[in-house]
Amino acid sequence: MHGYYKDMVKNGEDPRAHPPSNMRSTEDWEWLCDNIFSNPQWLNRSNASVRNRGKLPHVHRGGSKSFIAHRTQELSDDIVELGRIELFRKTHWNAAHGWINEEAASRYNSLLELRQQREDNNEVVDEAAICAQVLGCERNGYIPGLGPIPHKGHTQTSSQVEAQIQQRVGDMADQLRMDFQRERNEMVTTLRRQLRDELLEEVRREMIALMNGPDEHPSTPYQQQPPPPPPPAPAV
Repeated sequence: MHGYYKDMVKNGEDPRAHPPSNMRSTEDWEWLCDNIFSNPQWLNRSNASVRNRGKLPHVHRGGSKSFIAHRTQELSDDIVELGRIELFRKTHWNAAHGWINEEAASRYNSLLELRQQREDNNEVVDEAAICAQVLGCERNGYIPGLGPIPHKGHTQTSSQVEAQIQQRVGDMADQLRMDFQRERNEMVTTLRRQLRDELLEEVRREMIALMNGPDEHPSTPYQQQPPPPPPPAPAV
């Protein structure tokens, strides 16, 4: 944004009248022009930063993102711990433009040579010590060429990341098993209730049929016997 502003001023144009195409709000651009880019205090700090960067043997291509953020992103993307030497390369070189300058390339080669010497001599490869030897020792919470010192609580090894992944997978599997068991129990309970209701209904219907239907063994209806014949008449 500031570079665009300076280019407009250099070309004799009014920056406020020509906001950048990626600026969503014209009011925001005018506010930046009036309160930031033309502010003497901000300009003094900006010029001081430019002078300080000019004193560095090499700058980096990491953008505004901190080196810790770059390291964390690489770790989360590749699940591989990014060492300090590789971090130096990733923040000072890219495929499109190569190294930021010859000094950065020379220091990276020195880092690789020292690491290879340690490996050839079967020594412990301490990349922090190698970087301190080539880039300079840590001071005031800052690693030369790499940025602020990461706190132990903010860094993770690949084994720690793998352990966290395994823990999350295990927790998800346990939760799925619990959900399946709960649904299964609910289904069994529902089926039992339905079967019980169906059996009770069947028994109720059978009882009603017995109470209202004909007797299975009906008795023979009573038939009145005819009267006996009259006695014979006496002889004369």
